[in-house]
Amino acid sequence: MTGKLIHKDVGSVLTEVEYDATDAHELASQAVGDLVYADAATGGLDGLAIGSTDQVLVVASGKPAWSDNIDVPGTLDVTGAATLDSTLSVATSISLGDSVPINLGASNDAVIQHTGTDLEITVTTGQLHISGNVGIGTADPDGTLHVLTSSAGGVIAGAGADDLVVESSGTTGITIFSGNANGGGLFFGDANDNDAGRVTYDHSLGDMSFWVEGSEIGQWRSTGLLIGTAATLLIAAESIAQDLIIASGDDAGISIQGTTSGNIHFGDAGDADIGKIAYSHSGNSLSFWTNATQALDIDSSGNMNLRGGTLTVNNTSSLEGTVHAFSASAGLVDAHTSADEIVAENSGDGGISILTPNTATGALYFADPDDNDRGGITYSHSNDTMVFRVGGASAARLLETRLELFDFTGNTFQTQGLNIHQGTNDDEILTLQSGDVGHGITDDFEAVTFGTFKKVAGATGGLSIEGISDNSQVTAMIINGTSGGSLDTAHSNSGRSTVEVHTYVKSAATRAGIATANANLWGVRNGNSSTVAIIDVEGDLHLDGVVATAFDHYDDLNLVRAFDRATADKASIIENEWDQYVQYNEQSLVDAGILGAPRSEGGLINVTKLQRLHNGTLWQLGSLVKTLTARLETAENKLKALEA
Repeated sequence: MTGKLIHKDVGSVLTEVEYDATDAHELASQAVGDLVYADAATGGLDGLAIGSTDQVLVVASGKPAWSDNIDVPGTLDVTGAATLDSTLSVATSISLGDSVPINLGASNDAVIQHTGTDLEITVTTGQLHISGNVGIGTADPDGTLHVLTSSAGGVIAGAGADDLVVESSGTTGITIFSGNANGGGLFFGDANDNDAGRVTYDHSLGDMSFWVEGSEIGQWRSTGLLIGTAATLLIAAESIAQDLIIASGDDAGISIQGTTSGNIHFGDAGDADIGKIAYSHSGNSLSFWTNATQALDIDSSGNMNLRGGTLTVNNTSSLEGTVHAFSASAGLVDAHTSADEIVAENSGDGGISILTPNTATGALYFADPDDNDRGGITYSHSNDTMVFRVGGASAARLLETRLELFDFTGNTFQTQGLNIHQGTNDDEILTLQSGDVGHGITDDFEAVTFGTFKKVAGATGGLSIEGISDNSQVTAMIINGTSGGSLDTAHSNSGRSTVEVHTYVKSAATRAGIATANANLWGVRNGNSSTVAIIDVEGDLHLDGVVATAFDHYDDLNLVRAFDRATADKASIIENEWDQYVQYNEQSLVDAGILGAPRSEGGLINVTKLQRLHNGTLWQLGSLVKTLTARLETAENKLKALEA
């Protein structure tokens, strides 16, 4: 106690009781406010000078000491007002009664108080700044502000989106309330623009708008989603009611990017991808799916594969075939089942165009597994020629003015017409048939063939024209000639006829009239066995004279007179006394075969038999003359004998 506590009565002898009495002692040399405390280390008393203003007494290393801060390890019970000028550090907790505020700032700029069940923090001046992360409902916030209703599980907010974290084990959300006639917004800003991006909702219109770079690029209305510039959005919103509209003043589009594939799915209550558009990046192919089935493929070369069904061009509810190009209905008509892969339909004129440059060729080919151009039609614009292919080879060529069939070698002697080339074949080059013909001569012709054109001989050529009939009463072939002017009546070598046969002979590279004496010009053969008639170059008619009939049993002279009387004009006949002895008539001529029938029935003259009749007449007259001459000679001899 040395120097700290002294007895009042200095020098007096006191009893122990007197000595222990407190009022008998006093502090020695201490200022106002100093403290005296027991020092356990010395067993005496020690002193503590008074501290600075607003300092508090604390215990430090087992001794009292002054401090600018107060550390309350237990409970601090403040029944009145308390002012804190510096830092209050609480190891466990501070308990305040309801509605007891903690005023911060010289003018109570911020107030913290508990009112019933709520904690209120009111900042009347300046801002509330919290350094570090804030957790509401969590002591371990994932980001700057973490609002936890209940744990969503073992999930942590991403580093790029942890400034505000809202978490719940169930449905979670953030609500922005506005007035009925006002809007709410979520803004995205940077150092240059505090609303470069935003999402706003207008309660008066019921529209949600999306803004990028300060411009509105989309609206979500009750009629659907519109994507585009503000001008096009207005037009689209007024005229179109769809779930998604992408509009733009110029180019517009959707981009789907992925390393493997990109897909657009169309679903319903029964199937989430009943329809689909898929793009495969590995093969660079695009496919379309309908009714959960792959329907159309487009490969990297642009080739299109329609997997069943019908591809229609233009709008029609009546699909026919595989591809149906529909302009307008042609009426109640269906495409033939054997030709319905591509159908073109129109209510008026319809057609298919193959467009090529002026010097190129357009083609339509018919192929099979063995030949990709087994049949076809091609058109060359360079020479305006259409070619038809059959059996893998060109079969016909149609030029501007003529048609050439089969193996074309060209024809400089033809301007217009039909040119048929049969290669090296020797059979029929042109066949005429009819369904109602059935002649039965099927060893040489088809039963329905009634006419043919073919070569006479293989390498030498010539033309054989044949008509075929199965009725002996029907002519097999008729050659008609019709003249439209005055007929030629000149019976000379310059006379012309309605039907003529011209004959020529080869002369080097040209042809000429036949000059060889006795050369045969025209002939008639019985089948292909023997010739029965020939007209030669001198105009002589040569007929087959091998006939068993002669007229020696007739009175040929009288038969000739009967022929004149039967065939000549009656007025031209001058009769004499010998006509009464003519015992023959017209029927006699028919019986002899000189007339085919009575003249009144159109009977024709058998010139050959008439010639034989003339021959017989001459022979009979000659025989008569010889007989008369012999008789005259006999009479003359007898007369001479009598005269002698």
